[in-house]
Amino acid sequence: MLRSISSSTFKTTSKFRPFSTSMKEATPFFNPQPHEEDSRPISPKFWTGVNALDESLFSLDCKKLFPNINSISDICIEGDLCDIRRDGVTRAKKIDTNTNEGESLSTLMNAVYDEYGLVVLRNTGMTTAEDMKAAVSLITKSSILYEGGANPRDAVPESSIYETGAPLEAHIHYHHEMAYVEETVKNLGFVCLNNTDVNKGHSFIANNNIATDLIAGTEFGEKLKKKGLCYIRKLPDRKYFDENPDKTDPSMVYNFWQRSFLTEDPDEAEHIATTQKNLEVEWVNSPLFGRYMVTKHYCSAFEYDPYNDRNVLFSSIADDYHWFDKWTGVMDLPHHERPLKLNFGDDEVMTRAEKKQWADAYDMSGTRIPWTRGDVAVMCNIRTAHGRPSIGLKEGEIRHIGVILGSMIKKRGVLPDKWR
Repeated sequence: MLRSISSSTFKTTSKFRPFSTSMKEATPFFNPQPHEEDSRPISPKFWTGVNALDESLFSLDCKKLFPNINSISDICIEGDLCDIRRDGVTRAKKIDTNTNEGESLSTLMNAVYDEYGLVVLRNTGMTTAEDMKAAVSLITKSSILYEGGANPRDAVPESSIYETGAPLEAHIHYHHEMAYVEETVKNLGFVCLNNTDVNKGHSFIANNNIATDLIAGTEFGEKLKKKGLCYIRKLPDRKYFDENPDKTDPSMVYNFWQRSFLTEDPDEAEHIATTQKNLEVEWVNSPLFGRYMVTKHYCSAFEYDPYNDRNVLFSSIADDYHWFDKWTGVMDLPHHERPLKLNFGDDEVMTRAEKKQWADAYDMSGTRIPWTRGDVAVMCNIRTAHGRPSIGLKEGEIRHIGVILGSMIKKRGVLPDKWR
């Protein structure tokens, strides 16, 4: 019998839960029950129509800065062995910082990033993923394999960067990368490989200081501080789908546990989840999806931001079933069968009004990032969140954005004396 991800049959051991006072008194409860929950879609707006942060503050026009070179590619050279391909042969590109242009670009990018948590390069003249990644690496320094993540991400062919992993028609709610595990990424970069219509396909970046200020002093914000969060993920078994093509529908799958944890061995996947990602794991049989790997992670809704010396939001409704409100295939599932669920840390179910308030705070903090081929954006994963609205392309139109994940860091959680 398939158990809902919001079922009280889950184990409720508290060893992973940092909110010990409330956890000792709490018992698992789900009010309302899944069939009573108001699961109507929540449609993000992403901004107010005016950028929360003026683009002139975080954008660098490479053509104006470096008139003596045709492209940033002109200062790209062969670097160390590629940290993504790991074939012992392929070398990554890097910016030659021994040139005046390379040294200046690195200095400017890092100064803007340090100040605002976001830097965007315009008019770079670059056309290849590897050259664009070289520019991103001036901030990120290194990049990682995408392991233990919820999103289904493949590498861009013939490159060492990832696809964004989401269908264009989906709303991508504001989110922080890998907020649902013990380790996250310090920063990340997006590169525009192609965009045939610069008037559509924008990304949006939310300023976390603003979003936190809008939530922290509210009743909902106080609940987030006190209770924390429980992230629930359901990862189906790819082997079951491969062996039962006539009775399975891959369009309803967000990600398989094999792809998420980069292994075909369920014991190894569970070991990675419990020892490296600090997740609780339960295997659940389903007549629809085969065997699920269901994970739970209890943590704070906030994270300490060393740049601004304060605790800031590090969570959003992107990790709830609303992530799939416009996701073809998955959106047709009942909300309690969708792959993601986000509850308070004592297992209380959030109301739709609370989740809407949360989404609105990020929308009020948003800045639009238009894309032209060759553009590069690098952002701090703690100081900013990112997302984008649904994109509809006409025949012949292309919008292709790649992503580079920076180095892994262990989440610190909140510091008791850093609330504002």
